[in-house]
Order: sequence, then C-alpha cells, then structure tokens
Amino acid sequence: MTRLDILPPEPERWPRTMGIVLFGVLAGMACLRYLALGTLVHDLGLTVRDLTAMNSEGQWWRAMNGHIQPVLWLFAWLMRPLPEWLAPLGLMVAQTFALALPLPALARRYGPFPALAYFAFFAVWYNGVLDFHTDHLAVPLTFWFFFAAQDGKPWRAAF
Repeated sequence: MTRLDILPPEPERWPRTMGIVLFGVLAGMACLRYLALGTLVHDLGLTVRDLTAMNSEGQWWRAMNGHIQPVLWLFAWLMRPLPEWLAPLGLMVAQTFALALPLPALARRYGPFPALAYFAFFAVWYNGVLDFHTDHLAVPLTFWFFFAAQDGKPWRAAF
C-alpha cells in the first residue's frame, strides 16, 4: 500500500540518468578539447570544411568525394543554422549524443552490468572525445538492429 495501489509503478530513473551523464561528460570533454587545442587538423577539420562548402557554396558533391558519406547531407542540413565557428562543436555534440543513445535501452533490457560495461568501454570514450567520424553512427544503428532482431521484428531491424 505504498502508492495507494492507484498510481502506476514509478519507472527506474538510473538508465536515463546514466545516458545523460555519459552524454554530458563526453560532450563536455570533446568541446573543451576542441576549444583548448583548436583541433581542426584531422577528420573534424575535413568534415567542417566539406559541410561549410556544402552549405555556403552549394557543393553537395563533397559528400561523395573520397569517402562516400551521404549522411553528410543530413549533417549539412542540421548544421546550416549554426554560425561557422559553432559547427565543430555541433558535430562533436551530435556524435556524443549518438554514442550515448544506446545506453538507456541497454540498461533497461539487460540491467546495470552491461550498461556499466558500455559506460566504461574505452572505445566509446576514445571515439567520443578524440575526433569526428560519421561511421560512429554505426554504434546506435547496430544496437537498433540487434534490439529489433531480438524482439522478433526483422523488418524494423532492416530499416
């Protein structure tokens, strides 16, 4: 009779909190690293150059130049309203959001230990802080695929 048997049971908050903490720490570290070091020399710099050319000069072919990354069209559209100096920070925040996205679902499905393992996994931290790569979107997409396949929904897993 703790909740009068009228109210629904309260959902656990720790999975969402864990995802928010991972996102906040990764985004903070990535943005501070960029602001302190001005790290536009590797792939982050190349991506910012391509997105700037796509938005300001209409060079949409740059998404297919070198590495074929049509997802850059989506990033260019999302980064269009940002000022040019804020685009690298927006890309790093978007990447850390994508890396932190699977954590609450992983925690709800399998409990605290797999979630803690993902939270402490070195590759997640290294990829989230070091540089920007569009292939980091494979992390949440892979989790989406496996969760849908486990639920017995192959069409949802395929799309």
